[in-house]
Amino acid sequence: MKQVCQLKPDVHLNLNVRGLPISATVALNERSNRLISEGRNIFKLGLGQSPFPVPDCVVKTLQENAYQKDYLPVRGLHELRKAVSEHHQRLFNIECKPENNLFH
Repeated sequence: MKQVCQLKPDVHLNLNVRGLPISATVALNERSNRLISEGRNIFKLGLGQSPFPVPDCVVKTLQENAYQKDYLPVRGLHELRKAVSEHHQRLFNIECKPENNLFH
């Protein structure tokens, strides 16, 4: 019989992180996995695991821009915020501007 040696990692956690609760994203992922195992039809969109195929035009654009490795601004791209605000104004008659800041 083969002997298995299990090493215990030498863990030294900062006191500020000991006892922190599980992160919301990890909890959501665990809950959705549990629901899937129970036979529920769950679409996992929270952790970048979309069940939907990526459109070819998106794949092409990602390939063309793969060299850009910088993070985007926290508030997002101005052009995208502008397009979203115009969409909401047009479709829902909601007055909004791309400069609106949700993070006060």
